[in-house]
Amino acid sequence: MTQLKTFRLRDLPTVTYFGGKIRHTALRTRDALLSLSWIDAGSPEVAAHSHDFEQMTLILDGRMRVTVEGTDHDIGDGEAILIPAGMIHSFAPLGAARIFQLDVFAPPREDYLPLTDHQGYGNGSQTVGA
Repeated sequence: MTQLKTFRLRDLPTVTYFGGKIRHTALRTRDALLSLSWIDAGSPEVAAHSHDFEQMTLILDGRMRVTVEGTDHDIGDGEAILIPAGMIHSFAPLGAARIFQLDVFAPPREDYLPLTDHQGYGNGSQTVGA
């Protein structure tokens, strides 16, 4: 039987990168991973890369330049971009405001799975997303 679980954003564990300029947390189901990031102004650009899963990025606050296959897309509050698997893309913060960004990765990106350890996946303590 599937167990319903709710989460409060302020209670989720976070990790920080780049001297605390980026704070990050995540939740997942079996088929997707939701990542939340707080990115301070002056944070470094995320270098061009690609991966074998889809990525949907929604900017909840702030502005970000997303370069996909050499074309710049400036997105801000309430705007999203879908990046198909295999496309080369990079991210660069714009402006002086902190960015609050939500990403969905499907299927879940494996390098972010440790961010979801708090959910109890794999230890039999609960069934999430079944």
